[in-house]
Amino acid sequence: MLTALYRSHYYVQKTLGNLLGLAQLQGFVANETRLNIGPLICHSTYATLERETGEWGKSDIEKLVKNCHNVAENKAA
Repeated sequence: MLTALYRSHYYVQKTLGNLLGLAQLQGFVANETRLNIGPLICHSTYATLERETGEWGKSDIEKLVKNCHNVAENKAA
């Protein structure tokens, strides 16, 4: 099990890379200790959605979430 705490998190620019790095670290430690990989938990005390062209609106976030669901559904099929 790995738990990470971020003081601040920029979700669009940094989160995917951070989670992939943490997962690689978790996999390495599990391999070296011959333990199974458990959950990866990430807490952020401050998190923001950002983009180069300005603030995200509600419709932008809804579209992003819908696209993520579509990707997940296509991979499961």
